[in-house]
Parts: sequence; C-alpha cells; structure tokens
Amino acid sequence: GEIIMASQAPSRKVRNIKRNNQVTVLVDKTEVPFKGALIYGTAKLDYENVLEKRIAIFERRLSRAEAETSARRLVTKWQCVIIHITPTHIASFDYSKA
Repeated sequence: GEIIMASQAPSRKVRNIKRNNQVTVLVDKTEVPFKGALIYGTAKLDYENVLEKRIAIFERRLSRAEAETSARRLVTKWQCVIIHITPTHIASFDYSKA
C-alpha cells in the first residue's frame, strides 16, 4: 500500500521531497493516552491529473460537491501536487500500555 496526500508545489514539504525523497510521516492521537505510528518511506511527486486526485482525497471527509469546490479553489491559487509515499518501515507507540 501507499499513503497519498496533497500539497502545494511551493510548500516546504514539496521542496524537501525534491531534495531528499526519504520521508517520515507521523500519524498520532493527541489525546491521552497517546498512540501513533511513525511511517518511514520513499516519496514520489505526482503532477498528473491533480484536480481529480485532490477531489478523491477530499471526498474521504466531504461530500462530492464540497470536495470539488475545495479542490478547484486550491488548484486555481497554487500549482498543486500529489505525494505518494511507499512505506519502508513502520514503528508504532501506545502509551496506554505503559
């Protein structure tokens, strides 16, 4: 599997990936007890069909109409990019088991 996220081309995140495509993603729960995962992997920048892919990402949390509106608003302001991350290692933590 892979992690897919979107960003704007001028962002620090995208500039860092262009310099070094080895990345770390933290997914965590901010309430006590803290739990999460550090995902280490390789990132690839994707500039193809960004609008459609961004809509699909937004549709995970929004209605189709809201997703389209949000995605279109972003692509008219900035050059957008999709980031594909292929995990190479995952480390989890769970402080409820302390």
